[in-house]
Amino acid sequence: DLFVDKTKNVHVAYRAILNDSIRDIVHSVSTDSGRSFSKPAVISTDNWMINACPHTGPSMTESGGRIHFAWYTMGTGTGIYHTSTTDTGKTFEKRSTIIENIGRHPQISSINDNTMIAWDELAEKDGRMFTRICLRRVGNDGNKIYLTEPDGYASYPTLQFTNGDTAIVSYTKRDGDSKYIYYGLVNLR
Repeated sequence: DLFVDKTKNVHVAYRAILNDSIRDIVHSVSTDSGRSFSKPAVISTDNWMINACPHTGPSMTESGGRIHFAWYTMGTGTGIYHTSTTDTGKTFEKRSTIIENIGRHPQISSINDNTMIAWDELAEKDGRMFTRICLRRVGNDGNKIYLTEPDGYASYPTLQFTNGDTAIVSYTKRDGDSKYIYYGLVNLR
């Protein structure tokens, strides 16, 4: 992910390959308009060891004087996690769990002090597995918003605020043999 903060610092977060097989998220920042970047720093020591390329990267946003990060890992716990930094990536808070085991492909966005995370998660109905789109406000313990039905195939959400109370979430949804792009508006009042 690439993000430009309010002071025009350029932030980059990506899944690095560390020690040949660890796939943890690192962060680097440029304070000179992209001419140079800080040494990449691991945002959380997850130690996800896999000899593959996970197709679920990090996402960043800014609110309340913090740069927020959301990511998926299968290292030292499987799920979607959140952390933040107040010092341009010199230190990071201890990660917090957004959803364990069933969530993937997180996207984070904010406006004012509202910070939301969207993801796709596994759902079971009548012995069959499906995927649905969920959202949750950062700092809100457990109150999920379900955007799609539990017996569909929706994945890869994107999230953007349109104003202080409304967010737009787009996602891919399978309908028969075809995939379409859908969106929904979520009022946070």
